[in-house]
Amino acid sequence: MTDTAAAEDGALFERAIEGLSLGEAAELERHSEIPIDEMTAPGKPKMLVIIGLVTVLRRRDEPGFTFDQAAEIKLSDLESELAGLVPEDPTGGGPG
Repeated sequence: MTDTAAAEDGALFERAIEGLSLGEAAELERHSEIPIDEMTAPGKPKMLVIIGLVTVLRRRDEPGFTFDQAAEIKLSDLESELAGLVPEDPTGGGPG
C-alpha cells in the first residue's frame, strides 16, 4: 500500500468514526474493547475496531446485521465496503 493510499484509508476511517452517533460509538467500544479516543492511535489493534465499525454502519440499513457477518468480509473488499457506508461529510454537511 502506498503512503497516499494509506492516508486515504485513514481519512475514510476518521470520517466513519466522526459520523457515529453516541449509541453507535458505545457499541463500537463494546465490540472492540478499545475506548473511542484510542481507536486511531498508532500501535492499537485495528481489526476488532474495523469489524465493529462495519457492523454499526451496516445496522443503519440492516438492523439484523451481526458482528459475525462483518467478520466474514474479506480484507480485499473492506475499502469498497466502508466507502459505501461512509458519507463524504459525516456531519450532514452545511452550516446549522
